Amino acid sequence: MSLLAWAILVVLILGAAFAAVFVVDRSRSSRLRNRFGPEYDRTLQETGDRRGTERRLAGIARRRDSLDIRPLTSDRRAALQTEWAALQALFVDEPATATSRADELVTTALRTRGYPTDDRDETAGLLAVDDPAAAARYRGAHGAVDGAATDDTDALRERFLGLRAVFEAFTVSSEGTTARYDRPVGSTPVSASTDTADRRTAEPTTDTPTTREEATTGRRQRA
Repeated sequence: MSLLAWAILVVLILGAAFAAVFVVDRSRSSRLRNRFGPEYDRTLQETGDRRGTERRLAGIARRRDSLDIRPLTSDRRAALQTEWAALQALFVDEPATATSRADELVTTALRTRGYPTDDRDETAGLLAVDDPAAAARYRGAHGAVDGAATDDTDALRERFLGLRAVFEAFTVSSEGTTARYDRPVGSTPVSASTDTADRRTAEPTTDTPTTREEATTGRRQRA
């Protein structure tokens, strides 16, 4: 084989190797972006380095995969939700106390499921693997409002709502429900499935002749 042929072969091999590395790198980035969602962008902004960001997030993902995250038993879930309902009622008269206790209850719920809770930044990162949106609310709940005055009701409400988002996201039943973040503080929390049913009931329906006829027939039968 001539020297030129060897040179071409080497170039082809190096090109193929470079392309393979590029594809693997892009695939890794895509997987991490999909898994961490906004946490990827937040970490990238914090580090200013894509490779450093991905090394950190890959480590968090490995740490999360090594944990034994357990679903709540129905009895434990019901007990936690009962406690939360009491805190929502308490917020009306004692927002600072209710918010502080809500923080403790969220910590209890996460610890019960198996998440480490000694370091809030670590906890937020681990939560981001499972629910990036809830992790962002968790960070927000312990962000600037941490230093808010205890008589700043609006700041306390924002913090309480953030904590509620996390609480609902990680205590819902295993059948799969979506946390609701827009109910007024002080209302009794309900399951997402019930809340969805309530919204359906409240939505206007099309009053077609068939609908009116069925309704009239139903009333005659009940009479």
